[in-house]
Amino acid sequence: MNVSLVSCLVLGSAVTGCGVFALLWRRPLTEAFVGLPAIAAGLGICLAGASRFATLRQDPDTGQEMAALVALVALAWTMLAVGWTVRGNSR
Repeated sequence: MNVSLVSCLVLGSAVTGCGVFALLWRRPLTEAFVGLPAIAAGLGICLAGASRFATLRQDPDTGQEMAALVALVALAWTMLAVGWTVRGNSR
């Protein structure tokens, strides 16, 4: 199986689009935050694909490191969003 830059960008855009759709479709604020990890996953796929195919001389693990960084940022966003909504609902 041969993976190209175009396939990485198309898959990342599709996952990001699904995340944006989930974020905008849901009415309650707590349910709307379900789309944040999907958006970050799509961005991670695009970053991993772009850095993988950017140059041949760079370290091939850079894309995986960037994808892991985006996943950690998505986890932090999700934790912040859940904390924010729980605090708002407890009053």
